[in-house]
Formats: sequence, structure tokens, C-alpha cells
Amino acid sequence: MSDVNAKEATGDGSGGSPCYADTPQCGNCKFWAGKPDDDYNDCRRYAPQPVTFHYVDGTAFPVGESYMAKWPQVDQEHWCGEHAPVP
Repeated sequence: MSDVNAKEATGDGSGGSPCYADTPQCGNCKFWAGKPDDDYNDCRRYAPQPVTFHYVDGTAFPVGESYMAKWPQVDQEHWCGEHAPVP
């Protein structure tokens, strides 16, 4: 992509990570759960997926397994084949 065609899409002048309005990226997708200056946030395209955490002795959590559901964490500059522009 040419820098001449790149437009910073953070919109608020905060200096957050660059996200280019004319390039399909997570940061300019309607499924992005973040704010313009967030580097990472959730992709809400699909329901949260099950995740298993294995805790070992010496952590702040009880030893064993814990289960929960999480949305994928993505960088605003990532992309996928299901990008949907913000209306």
C-alpha cells in the first residue's frame, strides 16, 4: 500500500496505532470491539470460543484447570477474509 493513499483512521488525533481507512483491517471493521486508540481488542464476529487455562503452583489461582469462553484478541492492524467496513 502506498503511503500517499494511506489515511489514518484513528480519528481522534490521539496518535494510536495507525489503521488505514482504505485497507481492510480489524481496526476499521464493524466487528472490532475496541476504541480508535486501542492496539488490541476483541473480534466480535462470532460467539466466544471455549478456552482452557492450566494453572500451576505459585500463581494467584488455584492449581488445576479453569474453563471460560473468550473472543479472539486481535491487533487493530490484523485482517481476515470476513472484514466488514464500519457503516
